[in-house]
Amino acid sequence: MLTLSKLFWLLLLGAGAAYWWVAREIKEIAYQAAKAHCRRMDVALLDDSVVLRKLRPVRGEDGRLAFWRRYSFEFSTTGAQRYGGTVVLQGRRIKLIQLDPHHYPE
Repeated sequence: MLTLSKLFWLLLLGAGAAYWWVAREIKEIAYQAAKAHCRRMDVALLDDSVVLRKLRPVRGEDGRLAFWRRYSFEFSTTGAQRYGGTVVLQGRRIKLIQLDPHHYPE
């Protein structure tokens, strides 16, 4: 028999699974953006990964609620030294890709 308590837990589990699925897709968007930006800037994306550093709800320009996410990644110009980079998304839209100051080999 489906009680109100069981229904609550099923809905909570379903919402958690839905969030996880969407978060995976958005992380892939951030990763692809970082990879393409590193290629354009002629640097190497290290570890083939981005890491979620901050998540908060915000209102978009259209007034709708969305999640603002900041991902970090590391890159290198020579392979010997690591530098940091950031990808910021609002919803599924890329807002900013930034590389920390770095040294180019001569």
